[in-house]
Parts: sequence; C-alpha cells; structure tokens
Amino acid sequence: GASATEDLVQGLIAACRAMAIEEGWRVAVAVKDIGGNLVAFERMDGAFAKAGDLALLKAETASTTPLSTARMREVVYGRGGAPHGLELTPGVAVFDGGEPIRDAQGVQIGGLGVSGATSAVDGRCARRAVEAIGSAAAAAPTTDAR
Repeated sequence: GASATEDLVQGLIAACRAMAIEEGWRVAVAVKDIGGNLVAFERMDGAFAKAGDLALLKAETASTTPLSTARMREVVYGRGGAPHGLELTPGVAVFDGGEPIRDAQGVQIGGLGVSGATSAVDGRCARRAVEAIGSAAAAAPTTDAR
C-alpha cells in the first residue's frame, strides 16, 4: 500500500485537480519536500506549457521558505516601497499559488505550487488543497538530513 507521505501528496494533487475541474481551469501542480526536492508533479491536459515551470517555482519558494508566495510578494513589494532583491533570487516566486505544507504540529514538511489559472485562483486552489489534507499531514513522516 501507499505510505502516508504518498497519500498526502496524492491528496494535495487530487484536491487541486478537483477544484480546477469544478471551476473550468487546467492547472499544473508540484509538490516539493522541505529541501526543495520534487516529490510529485502533474500538468492537466490543456494546461498551458509554462504552467509547469511556474508551479515548480511556486513549490520551490513555498518549500524552502516559511512563507506562501503571496506573503513573499508582500515582503518583497511591501507597502509601496522598493523591492528588496528577493524577487531576483533564483527559486523565489512572488505571485500567488505557492503554499507551505505543515504537519499537525505546525512543522513545515514541504511546499505546494499551483499554476494555470489566474494568480488569485492558483492561490485559492493551493490554500484549499493544503487545508483539505490538514490532519492527514500529521501522519506523514519527515526525514532528518543530519
């Protein structure tokens, strides 16, 4: 059978796919672990080609920082101030659609990236998926790289 981690990842992808179908979008979904390593990826038929790259970028940001990509945008662009340079850093997305994945204790275990709709819809999809798997994350094992 599938491990808890596999179930968690497949649950995230399924939640994103279901919302996209319901709303008439075609998206790409990427899941990365806490080290930014790709765990799973899916690009729905009909999703634009670049959606895959953008989903991967959003997952990279959300897995290797404690921030959603929407929050990263707020940090970078703030209240009308000049950008901080973070937006120029490889692997950092500053548009909605990337969410950290946390276990039941609130410990970050990875990141989810969604792209293919509008930025706002991508973000809503990612947030809903992470919320939908909430308690399932508690069962996911984490790896200690020490």
